[in-house]
Amino acid sequence: EKPKHPALVTEDSPDGKGFGGAFQAAAKKYGYTFAVDDPWAIGATDYSALITKLKAADVDAMLVFGSPADTITLLRQMKELGFSVPYFHGWKGTWTGEFHEALGPDSDYIMTDGFWSASYPYKGAK
Repeated sequence: EKPKHPALVTEDSPDGKGFGGAFQAAAKKYGYTFAVDDPWAIGATDYSALITKLKAADVDAMLVFGSPADTITLLRQMKELGFSVPYFHGWKGTWTGEFHEALGPDSDYIMTDGFWSASYPYKGAK
């Protein structure tokens, strides 16, 4: 079943704005509108206002672009506030080993762009 109330959450940065613009264009092309389309502050420690807004909009899918630390904080607070979505797809912040190590099983079933692995034999991959 396709999402009825997707949300676009991107960091407030040039990269986040570019990512958000590309997804807005794709959504329009395929007949989607975002129930929530909010930039989030880099390095914030309290996302409760955003999570409350997502809950109120009955969001059932999230497309998220943000750093590992910010995405980890967002997901921890979503859990604390009893909010989850059937589909969570993250870019940038969800593909690092740090993400999985910090969240453990709470990072399972999260979609990611997935082009990186801590097992790569390159300096800096870990």
